[in-house]
Amino acid sequence: MNLTLVQPVIEKEADSPALSSSDLNVRPRIEKDDVSGRIIFEIRGSVYSPQPDLATTIVFEMLDITQSQRDPLPVRIKDDPSLSEETVRISASNGILPVGTATLSDWTAIADIDYHNLHFARRGNRKILVTASINADHEQMNTPLALAQSVVVIHNPENGFLDEIELEPYIDHLGEVLAWTFVPKGHQPALQAGMTIKGNLKALLFKGLARLKSPQNLRKELIRELTRLSPRKRLIAILTQCMDVLCTRGEVVMTELHELDNLAISFKINRSRFRNLLEVHLPVTRMEQVDPGFILGIEPDMLPGDIKNYLSREYRKWNGRVTHSDSEVRKQAAAMLNIIAQAHTMV
Repeated sequence: MNLTLVQPVIEKEADSPALSSSDLNVRPRIEKDDVSGRIIFEIRGSVYSPQPDLATTIVFEMLDITQSQRDPLPVRIKDDPSLSEETVRISASNGILPVGTATLSDWTAIADIDYHNLHFARRGNRKILVTASINADHEQMNTPLALAQSVVVIHNPENGFLDEIELEPYIDHLGEVLAWTFVPKGHQPALQAGMTIKGNLKALLFKGLARLKSPQNLRKELIRELTRLSPRKRLIAILTQCMDVLCTRGEVVMTELHELDNLAISFKINRSRFRNLLEVHLPVTRMEQVDPGFILGIEPDMLPGDIKNYLSREYRKWNGRVTHSDSEVRKQAAAMLNIIAQAHTMV
């Protein structure tokens, strides 16, 4: 997946029923600026209430009918396991209706959602059925008081969840090859013997092996392909895989740490998350050389006062681990406290 944030765009309405002031109508509308965007659900038209003072709720639902309206695909929320099989449903209070017909003559915004959080089934243009239903908050009224549907075409520039499932084996192989590019040159023969590679990737691998005089070229190709195809959580897993490979072969030097840092930057993984991953997968006790500023994540533009406050927080964090039940954690804490002391002398 291309991690550069490209906003989905509602291209056009498609096959939507004609608008009517005597029926309920629904439309999704995008509001966006340079960094954010939301899909706003609007309604207009009429709804009939069979009794006075009837509390109502309006529900919006999105379904992907690109391939088939009879067998639609869900539109999901990213990174929400509880909704892994559910389609997007948004509920909002519609207030109290008087008896009789109530009419909204103008388009009125009722609910909205951040469209960066939407996970479509496939990349490309998706035909999305948006349904709005107004329901009575009354246990004896099981059918909607009013129902409206609209079909829009939304362009999704990222891989969808079905694309990701199909690409998983390929991405796994790419990640494995990338991790082994972090093995020192003398260990590179293990690369070919240690993996089972199939199809086009095998050709890519051996093409890269043939030019391992400059393994950085192979790494650049792999990074470019992985950032194009992989979701963010998979890129984080690949980065940790690279750390694990370095950790298994002995102490790590600063040049290798900077290579990992560059990989994190390419994957758009922030420095704080990168440091947390290092603490778990490549602790300072496995490092041959230590740059206090790099290890602690001290940024060049930080003011001396901010650095001192930051170091104080780091000291409290690691000092609390010097009595940990795990001896490896105690060793890591002692090493980090020493690095923090070195950093204080540099401020």
